[in-house]
Amino acid sequence: MIPQLTLSRTEVYDLNNAMKWAPNGTLVLNTVSDLTFLLPKYTKEDIKTADKLFERKSVTLQSLPANPFLSQSFDDERTSTLLTSQDAVIEIMEWSPMFQNVCYLAVLTNEGSVLVFKDGEIFANLTTTREFTSQKDFDRYRFHSLGWLSHHGRLLIIQGTHSGDLRISDALTGEEVDVVCVCDSPIVMVKTCQSQIFAVSSSNAIYKIHGSEVQQIKDASRYLVYDMCPHETFILYTEPFRITKREFIKRIAPVSVKTTFATPTRIVPSNKDILVVSNSGSVKIDSSFNLVEDNIIEPVLSKRLKAWNRKYNDYNTKTITLNKLGLDLNYNGNVLAVIYEMKEDKVFKYKIASERSYPIVFIPLGNNLGGDGSSLTKFHEFKITGFTSETTATTTDVDYSVDLPSFIRDYVFHDGEITELASQNLIYNNKNSQIRKRYARLLVSYIDKNKLDIKNTIDRAVVTSLRYMAQLPIDDEVDNVAINSGAFTETFDFKKEQDSDTLVSHSDHIWQRCCLTFLPILTPHVLYDPATESRAIDISRNSDNEYGFFTEALLQNTEICIYSGCVFIPK
Repeated sequence: MIPQLTLSRTEVYDLNNAMKWAPNGTLVLNTVSDLTFLLPKYTKEDIKTADKLFERKSVTLQSLPANPFLSQSFDDERTSTLLTSQDAVIEIMEWSPMFQNVCYLAVLTNEGSVLVFKDGEIFANLTTTREFTSQKDFDRYRFHSLGWLSHHGRLLIIQGTHSGDLRISDALTGEEVDVVCVCDSPIVMVKTCQSQIFAVSSSNAIYKIHGSEVQQIKDASRYLVYDMCPHETFILYTEPFRITKREFIKRIAPVSVKTTFATPTRIVPSNKDILVVSNSGSVKIDSSFNLVEDNIIEPVLSKRLKAWNRKYNDYNTKTITLNKLGLDLNYNGNVLAVIYEMKEDKVFKYKIASERSYPIVFIPLGNNLGGDGSSLTKFHEFKITGFTSETTATTTDVDYSVDLPSFIRDYVFHDGEITELASQNLIYNNKNSQIRKRYARLLVSYIDKNKLDIKNTIDRAVVTSLRYMAQLPIDDEVDNVAINSGAFTETFDFKKEQDSDTLVSHSDHIWQRCCLTFLPILTPHVLYDPATESRAIDISRNSDNEYGFFTEALLQNTEICIYSGCVFIPK
């Protein structure tokens, strides 16, 4: 296990919403005055601390767009005062599942704004701009919770309202898909399991929603539901001093176990056991649903506390406690990230933000809960634990009837076999040929099944190269193709058998191939992959050649290198 990552010169919020870990490996932290993204990166260096695996990026909360509703004027002085704009604070953060090789972050602010981030930048503002005519109308668009669902090829965002509805929208287009009336109380928590939605109301009732069918699986009570973990046939949830397992398929009485935690708790699966974690401690619930001592998280954190005391508290003159501020699992549940602070028991001691430092420790759990993760996050998992999870490539029925850009985006760059090979390539660096062959075969199959009429000379050269990479017969004569660099021109014979990585011109010059089109790269304007050192032609800066529709589709529909899963860098 590698040493921890340290977040410094900032201040972090509480346990429930302090840190979220995306399936693509990005950590986001709810810090005072800004939103801090720790973006995953690839490195060939020997890893001594986890700091080498992430790149920090911050978004100032003051720069976020304000809710337009707050700019309206009101005749009623009381309403006007209550709706006065305050400093922005992030109340809820939720990562989407992997969708077309991208993860999106939805945030809900104290102003009621709903914003979606992509790669640390605002991607969409889903805040309603409508004018309200009544309190009832206002409550339908006053949100308290957020969730995500990938369903039938669409990425849906679920918003729990004050009126007890779930408003379901397409996150990429903003189109409202459905409104489900759940109850009469505000929806304060939303989670999903496969195609099912689970919602908690402010009266602490729990509901299961599947399509338009709403089933109440827990009655309202005065005990606050801290966290819930839904499964296909049952649900786990925590309340003050207890955790409960409730079946909703079989008619079995719920089973509860008493804990010692009055403060908010989180549920963490650990193989067949369950960890219940509060900011001050944790316990384990075994497979028989009995309370036992936690031998996973607490031993790791106890070592950190002892090491801190040895270094800074030799004579035990200070009373130090380790306070957990946030935690989250990686994409498959195998690694738990915990952010914490060493808290000194001094009433009048106060640190300014620049003095603060928050370690993030990564704890292997041995889980394999499935889940779709990027190749880069699988590389991080290997660096953190020293092992790779046993995974099988997800297979998807390929739809060859879609248009070419959609096919490239949805079925080539998001192909399960290519993604799995790319994650192995980051670790072993020996999968380029297998990725290249799979990539070429998918594209050639699309061409053959749709009987594409390829007339452009450069397009024909690309198709010939694809057939060569796929180890298929070549039936086109493309032996004198001119490629222009802007300063000079070289001609190539694409039918002649050559190396997969390079191409020799008629003048005997050797040129590296583009990793996507397999054309020779004569231009200095390229997209570079730092992990595999692959290069692709940057078509946005290359207008010296007359590319056809097929070549343009390959070069315009990618941000991520298929050989590593890393984002291309313009060079």
